[in-house]
Amino acid sequence: MLKKVKYFLSDFYKRLKVSSHKRGIYHSVILLLFEFYYDRKLNLNTPNLENNLKNTIEESMLKDSHRNTNGSFYLFFKGIKKAKISAANSHFIDIGCGSGKILAAAISIGFHKVSGIDLDMEGLQNATIACAEISKRFNNTKFEILNTDAARFDIPVSINVIFMFNPFGEKTMQEVIHNIRKSFELSPRRICIIYQNPVFEKLFYDSGFRSLSRIVWSGNLELNVFELG
Repeated sequence: MLKKVKYFLSDFYKRLKVSSHKRGIYHSVILLLFEFYYDRKLNLNTPNLENNLKNTIEESMLKDSHRNTNGSFYLFFKGIKKAKISAANSHFIDIGCGSGKILAAAISIGFHKVSGIDLDMEGLQNATIACAEISKRFNNTKFEILNTDAARFDIPVSINVIFMFNPFGEKTMQEVIHNIRKSFELSPRRICIIYQNPVFEKLFYDSGFRSLSRIVWSGNLELNVFELG
């Protein structure tokens, strides 16, 4: 037990030292505590997928995939709170789900159904394993993991919560927004988009989405929660 405590404190200090240069002590402590807590609660294996970028760019229709990086637990839960949704009555999707970190968090809080799409096969394999394990441990949540291009993905009319962590460029984002609106027109409903690192947030404003909350922290940590309907 003492060894585990020493390892935790040592690891926490190392991460805090790096993060505090970007975000300051206060924000860094909050973010790291969330990461440590949920890493241990969910017991996830989230490998670094950044070296797979070349393959995902080649696979993407518009050749604008971004590096696959893990979303923030803190900003995910913050976004869920700001969106004021009922997880038990919602179908959640992570567009650009990588190895399934945010999908696992979504399962842990009891979403009715969870979906993830990506072009990174290594990430999708890890996401499938993670979701299966978390679903058994928590709520037996239904989940699906799909190898598909976001630009070509027709948003099912059951989906009402969408998460993205800046997974691709402007051209693909334009197609995704078009697909969200098309799904909304087929079945009008309230749709919430939790957009971490919202580089192309202007596209949402221009397309008639409303911002429910915008959070800006130092160190390039930003979140915008949009609503349609």
